[in-house]
Amino acid sequence: MLLHLGAKEIIHRDEINDQSGKLMFKGIYAGVIDTVGRNTLATTFNTEEV
Repeated sequence: MLLHLGAKEIIHRDEINDQSGKLMFKGIYAGVIDTVGRNTLATTFNTEEV
């Protein structure tokens, strides 16, 4: 369904779940849909392009 809506890639949450404590990362994503929350959501916010 997400690919049909225009998503170019779907990744597993384990690929983006960073435990390093860094506040910012290189911008990678234009947007994020996350239903998990917690650290996964925090990490994806830190990797969004501005």
